Amino acid sequence: MNQKKPSEDKKLLAMVKHFQEMKAEGKILYLDAEQYEEISDYYIRHENYKSAAEILETAMQIHPDNTRLMLARITLHIDEGEYKEARKKFDKIIDKNSFFVMVVHAELLFMEDKDIEAGLVIDSFDERDLDETECLDVGLLCIGIGDDEKAVYWLKKSLELDPENEEAIQAICQCYQELDQYEETIPLYNKLLDKDPYSEDCWVGLAESHFYLGQYDKAIEASDFALVINDRNGDAYLFKGHAYYQLENNKEAIEAYTEAWLQGSLQSELATMLIAYSYIGMEEWDNAYKYIQQARAIANEDEPEFPEILVASARCLYHLNNKEEANSLIKSVQERFPDTTIAWIYEGEFLLEEGNRDKALLNFVKAVNIDPSADTWFRIGLLAKEYKEYELALKSFGHVGEIDPDYENLAENILCVTNRFFEECYIPLDRKMLKKHIREIVAKGGKVPDLLDLDKFALQAKKDGKSKEEIKKLVEALKQLNDLIENYDIDQIEDEIY
Repeated sequence: MNQKKPSEDKKLLAMVKHFQEMKAEGKILYLDAEQYEEISDYYIRHENYKSAAEILETAMQIHPDNTRLMLARITLHIDEGEYKEARKKFDKIIDKNSFFVMVVHAELLFMEDKDIEAGLVIDSFDERDLDETECLDVGLLCIGIGDDEKAVYWLKKSLELDPENEEAIQAICQCYQELDQYEETIPLYNKLLDKDPYSEDCWVGLAESHFYLGQYDKAIEASDFALVINDRNGDAYLFKGHAYYQLENNKEAIEAYTEAWLQGSLQSELATMLIAYSYIGMEEWDNAYKYIQQARAIANEDEPEFPEILVASARCLYHLNNKEEANSLIKSVQERFPDTTIAWIYEGEFLLEEGNRDKALLNFVKAVNIDPSADTWFRIGLLAKEYKEYELALKSFGHVGEIDPDYENLAENILCVTNRFFEECYIPLDRKMLKKHIREIVAKGGKVPDLLDLDKFALQAKKDGKSKEEIKKLVEALKQLNDLIENYDIDQIEDEIY
């Protein structure tokens, strides 16, 4: 909505004051329909919906046939969840084929759970020659009813007619983010920022997209720009915290999460959870336990995060040497939440810590039987990597790749484990020594490591924001590793002589 000029603001405030005075005296203020609508909009902007409704009811008494006033009142009924009242007023409108009437009708039908009828109304707009503003209105309607794909269709139409429409660009960015098409938003946000580099909302939107694309450094940079503009922007702190957490910069993540919490962008339960997990990442178990207990005290037992909070508490207790209490808590989670995998996975961690590998594997099998998803396999892979169970880690990450080849951070974890697999298990001094160790493994009935998918690693590196030079070096290194694995049995005699 365009900002009003100062003189218009004064006129509007004078009308509002006059209306309130007349109302206090039990009198009716006679104004044009547009003036009533302006006063109603003023109250809505200030979230005084009761007064907005009163002014519109008064306006409709004076202008009973004014469709715009009726639509404004119907929209307010819809916003307040008063669908029966909205329907009664809508049915009194005579011309139901005008554009704005059809837009409100589609929204009302959706709220009445008449999705098919609402969709038919929206589809009928395709038969009309709408201008860019009308296409934008249909796009915003689709966003309001939760149909982001259809919203993108109409917002694209609006932008074809007016490529510089900032409201349409911001709206389509919102849709792309809802559809997980974050890469589409980057050039659009940059276009908006070229026009207005002081738009904190655009910087935060850009930070969000970079974060979900795994470009964590860029997410932090965009968040920092937003914070230069407004150092109390809680959403900027939130994405900054998320990015630092993914980069395992846990101290910085805690600072950012704390600020997001203070600014109201994080509720206490989630804030204490995230701070606790960051302390767990630093293995500061005392602090982690303090914050996870706060989260536990606030959390509702019916929330999906509650079992994770209990398991995090058990992990803290275990590492604080309260092992009996930790094991008791983890067992209670398994009993109370039988469909939750995390209790079985982290009990497996306790067993690995105690050197009981066979029992740990049984726990991991139980977790996979409950939920054979990429998330389950990835958690197992991370734990296996931490405890130097590299063969198990590679198998787990391999299952992740079969389910979801583009799983976040998969490629770099496979590369990390592969390197450690060779370095710590096969102790390679050079190519000759490494080939010798592979031959020994094969001679004992072991399996040769699978060749690495170069294209997959290169694509992931590109998504992670690596430069062309960095990707070239990575691919070259992987080629050498693949060549070594593929040709471990070539030149065997020469290797043994020298």
